[in-house]
Amino acid sequence: MNARYHVSNTNRMVSPDSIIPDPTNPQSFNRYSYVKNNPINYIDPTGHIDECSLLGDSDDAASCGMSQTSGPEPNPPTNPWVTSDLNQDGNIDAEDSRLYRQNNGTQQIVRSFLRQILDPTTNAIGRFGGCNTIHAGCANYHPAVDSGGNLGDDITSIAYGRVVASGDVGGAGPNFGNYVVVEHDVYGVLMYSVYAHLDERSVEIGDIVEAGTVIGTMGNTNGQGVNNVHLHFEIRTATNVNLDPEAANPFMGNYWADSNADLHDNWIDLGPIYGYHDQYPNNWTQWPDIQR
Repeated sequence: MNARYHVSNTNRMVSPDSIIPDPTNPQSFNRYSYVKNNPINYIDPTGHIDECSLLGDSDDAASCGMSQTSGPEPNPPTNPWVTSDLNQDGNIDAEDSRLYRQNNGTQQIVRSFLRQILDPTTNAIGRFGGCNTIHAGCANYHPAVDSGGNLGDDITSIAYGRVVASGDVGGAGPNFGNYVVVEHDVYGVLMYSVYAHLDERSVEIGDIVEAGTVIGTMGNTNGQGVNNVHLHFEIRTATNVNLDPEAANPFMGNYWADSNADLHDNWIDLGPIYGYHDQYPNNWTQWPDIQR
């Protein structure tokens, strides 16, 4: 080993480096300096070539082969719809959620959820009208709201949840093309937000998302046409989603409702948030207005 000694009052080494370790770096030609005059980020245990120091900082992390984001991984998002230890058994679990539902009722839980969710897009909701929650006069019910916009506009999750389906039904006809489904566990009440006709998907099955997480971009998949770029957004109940991995798609071929009872059982009514058309005849749940 090439022993070298430092003269403290001159900040120089007494003996020179035995080699020029990096001819491409001009500082290497100063053979009386110690580790490029950067002892915070480097050490030189052999006297031949510098090595990374455990004290290295983020400014020189790349050349030391260290992560620019050293430190502990950030905590994953947590479900905001958890409850306290209602049964006082020392755990917050499914039984506490059951007691919460018993004390508050499913409808009240759904109302609370709808009041807190974010819009899935910054574009106007309902631009494409038609047979949906804010219009009437259709043979079949379109249990969703649509939002027009531009190809590639960000689509974001409405709330904390877990991505349970992400795929492309494909083809023309009554289907969703590129889609993402997020499961929301709200005190044990499962609801599924659906984002369809996407141009691209940014998440995978199993991903945990927060309100505002980008999950894809607005598109016109499923043969919507270049002039019909829009988001189809709906919230389904647990009875209307098939998460069997062997299933062709999670919608069970059930893209439209054919009766008021079908709407009530299989979808969450978005009308109270986004408004009803004056002539809309089927306020699915008869709930009072909960405009946010």
